[in-house]
Amino acid sequence: LPGAKETAQEASVAGRHCSYAEIAALSALDAKALHDALAELTGAQILTAQGDAPAGGYAFRHALLRDAAYDSLLKSRRAALHERLLTHLRGQPDAALELLAWHAEAAGRRAEALDLWRKAGEAAMARPAFREAIAHFRRATSLADGAEALAVETRLGLASIAAHGHSHPDTVAIFEAASKRPGLDRDAAASFVVWYGLWCGHHVRGEAHLAQGSAAALHAASLAHGAPANVMMGVRSLGITALMNGDAREALARHAEAEAMENIPRDRAQAQIVGQDQSVSFRSYYGLTLWLSGQGTRA
Repeated sequence: LPGAKETAQEASVAGRHCSYAEIAALSALDAKALHDALAELTGAQILTAQGDAPAGGYAFRHALLRDAAYDSLLKSRRAALHERLLTHLRGQPDAALELLAWHAEAAGRRAEALDLWRKAGEAAMARPAFREAIAHFRRATSLADGAEALAVETRLGLASIAAHGHSHPDTVAIFEAASKRPGLDRDAAASFVVWYGLWCGHHVRGEAHLAQGSAAALHAASLAHGAPANVMMGVRSLGITALMNGDAREALARHAEAEAMENIPRDRAQAQIVGQDQSVSFRSYYGLTLWLSGQGTRA
């Protein structure tokens, strides 16, 4: 189909399904020539029509047909078409962030793609759709380097906690990789989340020796950060780890220290960072500590 091949290639940039408006944005043909090309493609059963133009759209009859059309594009031409479609989609109020991110990445716009994948991840976290968030943050991580990568990895780790749990191998592996990144000690916010994630993983796994080390690192990171809610979490991690190691006296002292820092509205907001209402978690472990210390009524 020499007369319609270019239109098929352009449609393939939008994916297997594409709207008439997207094809029109990608094509250099006038309305009549584009109509004729689309009619030729539907007549040959390359595309199937879905509704009438301009509100309707088209779909490749088979995913392999779409792939064949897409793979036949020169890389430079493909990138230019993704750029053109990205410009069109930016003007659509309902355009999905992950769709914008995909086209930005394919167009070679690394910084914009990274920002959009991060935003798509945050939007998925808020829905909540944690497995989607993990996928989006992983795409962002593949584009990031240096401090950018560290910031994305912390969000990826928190998404993995939400999807899989603190002790899941993927969760622990994400935070372990982040803990080895250069510059972690210079980023107080990222350092706090990384050591929080590692400490939680060690604690939930029952790895007492490792939990002691990561609790100490989390406490140090919380002091470096300085926010009262973070410091409270750092102190609590020492208290909880002491409790699980049978040191009730140390656990009681650390929980009493944390109690002086408690602020319920602030600690509830901390859930946006650590994924839990800190006041609820604090009281549950403090109750255990008091009980094991002989203070049953207060517990």
